Amino acid sequence: MVLTRSSALAQPLLGPEREEALIRAWQTDRDERARDAIVRSYMRLCYGMAARYSRNEEHVADLAQEGVWGILEALNRYDPSRGVKFSTYSRFWIRNFISAAVARVC
Repeated sequence: MVLTRSSALAQPLLGPEREEALIRAWQTDRDERARDAIVRSYMRLCYGMAARYSRNEEHVADLAQEGVWGILEALNRYDPSRGVKFSTYSRFWIRNFISAAVARVC
């Protein structure tokens, strides 16, 4: 899924109930529409974190796309019973994938 920075910022934020329902739909039924809604909503976080690593817009876009892998990893591993918000959990995975991409390039 490729979103530009401006289209990522235009995506709606999810409320806690909607987010939880989408995560549950992905984890139990592998609902791709639910997965896409989560990814679209969290793309702004990917762009924000990617911008910390580069000032070049092309590099930021590439790094943000690497962050999508982090969102997907977070979706697959997230356990709501642990009491951690998904945004906090996904931030760890997004940062992990972006920093690994930076390390591969350098």
